[in-house]
Amino acid sequence: NASQVSLVVRALAANFISANSPKARARLDGWVRPRCDYVQLNVDAGFDADTLEGSVGAVIRDHNGKFIAAANEKLNICYDAFMAEAIAVRFGLNLARTAGCNKIEVNSDSVEVISALKEGYSSSVASAIFDDCFFISLDFNNIVFEHCYRENNKVAHELARLARFTPPDVWMEAAPMAVVPFLVSDATIVAN
Repeated sequence: NASQVSLVVRALAANFISANSPKARARLDGWVRPRCDYVQLNVDAGFDADTLEGSVGAVIRDHNGKFIAAANEKLNICYDAFMAEAIAVRFGLNLARTAGCNKIEVNSDSVEVISALKEGYSSSVASAIFDDCFFISLDFNNIVFEHCYRENNKVAHELARLARFTPPDVWMEAAPMAVVPFLVSDATIVAN
């Protein structure tokens, strides 16, 4: 009926405006689109305090949400979650360098790690890792470090989780089947 059609048209219009407005880039329920002409590197880490082991995951997508590359790896020794998150950033920067990216937004759900990267200083045991991140970042034309919410970091989180149970891997151009549902969900603006 007419009222249902009107509601659908309003929802589509609102989604179109939201998706194309620079002030409304962020969606609360999923992935946040990077700046135009940038690629987005989402990184995440997992840490087991009992075994002092961790895992990292990284995914790169363009500003349209198109998959570029992903990788994950298990960390045999790690002292804390902060260090694991810092290693995840370094791991992701190396992936972006390998994929040939030159303008990137680095997103992590760790406020402490993003703050340390923005300030360029950390007095923790992870300071050497932050130094590595600084020197790797010099290989990019433009780099931006931003905090993202956990809901916006589902793909990297799943890649890190998978590294605990499967051998590490790198995927270029074709995403691993385990994260395809998350990629599709992130690229979908209108949810039924």
